[in-house]
Amino acid sequence: MSDEQGINLALDPNLITLPLNGSTGTTTTSPLEMDTAAGTDTTAKPKVSLVDNPHEMYGQMPLAQLVPLILQQRQIPFSQLLEQNIINSMSGDEQPFIPEEQTVDMAESGALNNRRGQDETFASIRANMVEQTNVALNEASLALETVALLLSATRESNAKASISPFLKNTVPLRSLNSDSVLQQPSEPLDDLKFALGWKLKCLDDCKNKLRREVDTLRATLEREHLYWRKIGQYIKNSDVVFKMRDKSTGLKAIALKFGYEDSGSAYRYDRGIAILRNRPESDMLELVPVASTRDGPRGFQEKLLRVRIFTKIASEEDYIFSGESTLQDNAEGSVFNNENIRGQISKLKDIIFEKELMYQLKRECAPLISYGVSIENENKVVMELPNEKFEIELVSCDESSMANHDHDNPRTNDRRANLFLITLRMLLIVQFKKNIRRGLAMNVSSSRRGPEDILLLRPLLAKLRHQNYKILLRMIIKDNFLEMVQGSTVEEQDNTPRDDAGTNSARVLDRHIYKLNSEIDAFNQLINYPSTLFTLKTATGEALTVSLELPNYCNAKIEVSYTSFHAKFSEFKEAEEFLHFLVNEYVNKSQPPLNQGGEDPPLSVTSR
Repeated sequence: MSDEQGINLALDPNLITLPLNGSTGTTTTSPLEMDTAAGTDTTAKPKVSLVDNPHEMYGQMPLAQLVPLILQQRQIPFSQLLEQNIINSMSGDEQPFIPEEQTVDMAESGALNNRRGQDETFASIRANMVEQTNVALNEASLALETVALLLSATRESNAKASISPFLKNTVPLRSLNSDSVLQQPSEPLDDLKFALGWKLKCLDDCKNKLRREVDTLRATLEREHLYWRKIGQYIKNSDVVFKMRDKSTGLKAIALKFGYEDSGSAYRYDRGIAILRNRPESDMLELVPVASTRDGPRGFQEKLLRVRIFTKIASEEDYIFSGESTLQDNAEGSVFNNENIRGQISKLKDIIFEKELMYQLKRECAPLISYGVSIENENKVVMELPNEKFEIELVSCDESSMANHDHDNPRTNDRRANLFLITLRMLLIVQFKKNIRRGLAMNVSSSRRGPEDILLLRPLLAKLRHQNYKILLRMIIKDNFLEMVQGSTVEEQDNTPRDDAGTNSARVLDRHIYKLNSEIDAFNQLINYPSTLFTLKTATGEALTVSLELPNYCNAKIEVSYTSFHAKFSEFKEAEEFLHFLVNEYVNKSQPPLNQGGEDPPLSVTSR
């Protein structure tokens, strides 16, 4: 071995701090020298290391600078070294690649064997050190995991940062957060008494609660039984009953239809629906119309028609109250004071019927203003005639009005006012039947429905006006015929058509239409326009006819016929002049002279 390669030392070179002049190494001071120098000289001089320590120069050098320096010292390219080491590692040879010239030198000097022995010793020491390090690291990790779990009880975020992923997924946080509580020793009998007391209290509470629920359910069940029993008792198969939500309570309820829509009614302003509601204070059923649910049952007003007759004073331009119709049958009582559901239904039907009757009367009054018929307000219609006046009014049936009516003395025209109101109601029923017949008859267009089909006031107005016209015509006949023609007589005959035009002219195949026709024809004497025929006969048997009729229920039409004369008049004055002309020019000339005794012939007027 040459002197240029140096001496292999087992000691740490830093411990040898012999002075070496001219050395370029780092200056260090040995502890031994420092102790020796401490006794002799207070000033310690730096010593130069005897041996160059490569660790001091290359230990802190970056790897990017150290690897090229090592390759430069070995005098081999980096790519060749890397390729040969990769081949050796793949073949299983763990020996590093060394160039041939270096291997020869090492073989000659015998240093290669020593180097391998040192490497094996270093590898075993290193493996032992790594094993001890791993054991220490495991123990430290376990301690850190325990601390992290304890820390997770108060600082969960800090614990998550230091705990291992495996433990985080396996062990829940705050697992070690428990305190030890010392349990006081107690007697078993006391524990048993305490548990039994709680159980008895719970059982008693459950018993009381169940008893209250049972009582509530029993009361509800009784109310339901009573409710359905009353419904089954008062509701008929012909009633229309359906489910509906009560807007005042928001609950589902049973509604009943009491309107006349299926009976031919054309009134659409009131649906005619009432809700069957049970009174909680009296357990009674009551009918609450849907239109009045917002204001409650007491907000619903019962209204019925009332007819009043005023007679004109002959000497004055004023009227006196002479008759009034009855409001209602007091035996039935009010709607909401009646315990019988059938009575409530009947009263509600009467109320909606009266509302529709007033509605139809107002519709009919529009073209009758010129004939003395007017509408004073939404609930009052007035029909004025030469000698009397009729007021038809929709009034509330409160207790005060009924009490005042009961205490009133009977009047002359009370019966006539009742008959007038009953006739109006019957004519409305006839109108219903006509609507049903119009719907059943396929050959009749529904467009014919209109104000001209409403016959309520006009038939009655025609009867009253026709009666006045007959009185006037009788006076004309008396003055211009009976008093001027000797031995003349007058026969009066009701000529009102009794069959509805076109109803029975053709054969009716539908039995329902035939039945409706027969029911409607029963009122033809009242519905058809009135007509009266006067037959004026002379002593020789010659006849002169005068007919009076009201084609439009209001205006009079007078027809006078004598031999070849036939004239029609709409004014009574013209008819009187024409009758006077016929009597003077034709009738009297064909008759014998009057009685010489000066006695007037007896007047005889027959009516049939």
